[in-house]
Amino acid sequence: EPLLNFAGRGDFAQRCTQQMKRAFLTILFFMSLLPCIVYAEELFLYISDGQWGYATDDGTVVIAASFSEATPFYNGVAKVRTSVPMDHYSLIDFQGNEITPPCYDIYEFDSAFIYAVDAGDVLLFGFYDKQSGYLSSTYDAIKLTDPYINEQEYIAVQDNDKWGFVHRSIGNVIIPCVYDEIVEPFQNGYALVIQADHQINDNFDSMDDYILINSNGVPVTFDDGIVPMSCPSSVGLIAVVQNGLYGLADIYGRLMIEPQYEYVDSPTNDRFWYQNTAGYWGVLDERGAVIVKPSFLHNDLLYGTPPAYVNDYAVVRLKDQVVILDLAGTETVINRAPNSTVGNVIDEVQLLSYYDSSTDRYGFYNVHGLMLTSELYEDYSPLTNGLITVKREGKWGVLDNNGIEILPCMYDEINLFNNSTIYVIQDSTISYISISKWI
Repeated sequence: EPLLNFAGRGDFAQRCTQQMKRAFLTILFFMSLLPCIVYAEELFLYISDGQWGYATDDGTVVIAASFSEATPFYNGVAKVRTSVPMDHYSLIDFQGNEITPPCYDIYEFDSAFIYAVDAGDVLLFGFYDKQSGYLSSTYDAIKLTDPYINEQEYIAVQDNDKWGFVHRSIGNVIIPCVYDEIVEPFQNGYALVIQADHQINDNFDSMDDYILINSNGVPVTFDDGIVPMSCPSSVGLIAVVQNGLYGLADIYGRLMIEPQYEYVDSPTNDRFWYQNTAGYWGVLDERGAVIVKPSFLHNDLLYGTPPAYVNDYAVVRLKDQVVILDLAGTETVINRAPNSTVGNVIDEVQLLSYYDSSTDRYGFYNVHGLMLTSELYEDYSPLTNGLITVKREGKWGVLDNNGIEILPCMYDEINLFNNSTIYVIQDSTISYISISKWI
């Protein structure tokens, strides 16, 4: 049952019984103990005449409905889109004041908002740190750390065609903009950069310009002829190349596994994919031990390259089947159905999607290779804590990680409000629903 129900019919109408309000306030009390969310000042979205605004849980309007798009507040900030007097995005505070300049667009990530400002012929980019509330100045470009690494203390920024790093919480320059390219932003305390007039995809000679730096900008020194090709694993092993063959070195520049492979990829989830000289791919753990022997022939891979580990699993797509690998190297085989393509493990959900090209629909497997849904959906999107939203006949519902439809496909929109609450829209009415019992 909805906790709160806001109906928009030209005037703001708030429908909630006293019992619902008491239940909601009880939930708010317990949620206030959770970190990172400002519940004491929580505002709720409402719709009036097709415009979005914000109100308290008793229906008091705090920010009038004047936005064509709006998102929930997070630590005192919300993303909105305004159509009048000019069409633009901005971040606003609890009083409705814009805290960013008018923006061409704003992109939301786990730790920060990235905002883009139209500067005439080009776009300039800045960031707003969600935790500290720091709003940066603008740069030519911004590159975030790989979301699967989850180390985002430093943000890579480009200024005057050169790259460096600033601290995301306070904005001070950690490493000046002196590099030509950021190959890999910081992971486990190190970043891989290029300092020369070469690009990543140039010929082999450009690899000589790859530099591994620590958080002070100090390069790691390697023996002559050894070039770093990745950031380190959690125990400090780095993919390196020497005389055309790949091996592993430590963060002090010492070779730990002699160069012997055709290729070693950057670690994801502390796992290195490697290719032997016969063209077969296998997997090394964070210490360089073989956990998957070379068994996947390069030409048999559906897309020609091995997959990154995502959410503790790698999905190897072969021409006739799919192999799921866990962190220990255990294999689970899925015999791929005709006209279907299997995706990666969905973020925060132990499910894999598959796309059926004959119906233009999606279904789901679990990580053990079991097909969970006979029902196929038009679209899907990760929600939170093992839940995903799915779309059928133009309406949205929610699946749990067992493939069970816990909310029927009957809503126009479903979005996350906070860690344990979603808001749904049906016929211009917004309702708030607790998902605590499902997570």
